[in-house]
Amino acid sequence: MALYPEIVEKHFEKIEKIAEETLSDQQEIRCLDKRCNKNREALRQLQTNPNCLSSKSWVCVGNLFIRLPTHEVKKNIEQDMLDVSLIEYSDKLKS
Repeated sequence: MALYPEIVEKHFEKIEKIAEETLSDQQEIRCLDKRCNKNREALRQLQTNPNCLSSKSWVCVGNLFIRLPTHEVKKNIEQDMLDVSLIEYSDKLKS
């Protein structure tokens, strides 16, 4: 049974496309996981470190350092952790 080269080529193109999407999704999951871990570390520091219990804390936003009220920093970090959509990417990889 001879297979036509065009059919085989299209099949391999589909496989390669799916593999590239999977690899990019896995990379995105790793980046989001690192971000989530850093947020968790920051929250823990703000809760336990006596130097961070002051009324204001320094925060790096992009390339800018800003001094904000500590309760606002905690709120922003917690909101950022909720926004991270690891579940979405994990479900996408499973399907």
